[in-house]
Amino acid sequence: SESLQFCVAEERSGHCAVAYDNALYIWGGYVSIENNEVYLPSDEIWIHELDTGLWEMHLMDGEVPPPMSGSCAACVSGVLYIFGGYDDDGYSNQLYCVNLTTRRNTYTWKKIKNFKGQPPTPRDKLACWVYKERIIYFGGYGSRSHKELGDCFDVHDATWEGQTFWGWNNDVCVFDISTDTWLESATKGVPPQPRAAHACAVVGNKGFVFGGK
Repeated sequence: SESLQFCVAEERSGHCAVAYDNALYIWGGYVSIENNEVYLPSDEIWIHELDTGLWEMHLMDGEVPPPMSGSCAACVSGVLYIFGGYDDDGYSNQLYCVNLTTRRNTYTWKKIKNFKGQPPTPRDKLACWVYKERIIYFGGYGSRSHKELGDCFDVHDATWEGQTFWGWNNDVCVFDISTDTWLESATKGVPPQPRAAHACAVVGNKGFVFGGK
């Protein structure tokens, strides 16, 4: 793929970052220009070499996601998965992946369309952790229809004409990478309050959620 070496990634917010093979990969987000939020190109991936401290930018092809912010990223066995986010069309619940092991060659996006199960409702600012071959997502802020409302959604605003509701989620959503399946998750105990912009981590066989809004 076409690349630009020895430059520095543009400042940004709402982007995704993952570490793989002693490098940091940066994708997406936006930059504020005169109080306007401008999405950064989604066909670029920035790579920071941790050993040398140098940056490279590579162009991407394939089924490129739209420019977004607030997406959730996870890297599993050298494959970067991007879920959700917010773009010019609103909140997203689409899942994309790109193989990072083709380093310095072609970075080709693939939109995961032939999945099984029911994906989460559209949202951004969610977080996730990886356990075995599963990506486990929690929370986020997004939109739901009236029939999708439930105990795991805290309504913040609504438009009654279109029956669309916006608010915070606290559901747990699981994607099985080995079978391309969204799994129904059953949780026990008192769940965290609905939230967005939080952080998640996995230690051993336990997932942790901290902070948020």
